[in-house]
Amino acid sequence: MALGSRLQEVEDKVARERERQKRLKTAIEEAEEGRQETEERQDILNQLDQLKQESTQLQEQLKQYKENDPQLHQKKENAARVAKDAANRWTESVWEIQSFCVNRFGMERSLFDKTFGIKDDFDTIE
Repeated sequence: MALGSRLQEVEDKVARERERQKRLKTAIEEAEEGRQETEERQDILNQLDQLKQESTQLQEQLKQYKENDPQLHQKKENAARVAKDAANRWTESVWEIQSFCVNRFGMERSLFDKTFGIKDDFDTIE
């Protein structure tokens, strides 16, 4: 009995697959009909090419204006602020070391500046 039901299952499956094959062949034929070289299709393909070229040109123009992007500008401002704060911390650290050397070793400020190459205009950034 099991052999008969198994045979029936296989036959049903073969029938379903044949039906599926017919549907797929029909779908392929319909798709190929839409791809026949017609004047309308050629016009649409030409229009597609023109739109792709226009898109490329617009992307190039957008790259030119990227420098004016508000988000990019904000990121640059934030980076500049972080760099300025870091420079001021280093300047203050140099002054702390200078003060330590002057007080601890009796060194003249001018000698310290000369020894370490600190110029007269060395100051924090406003």
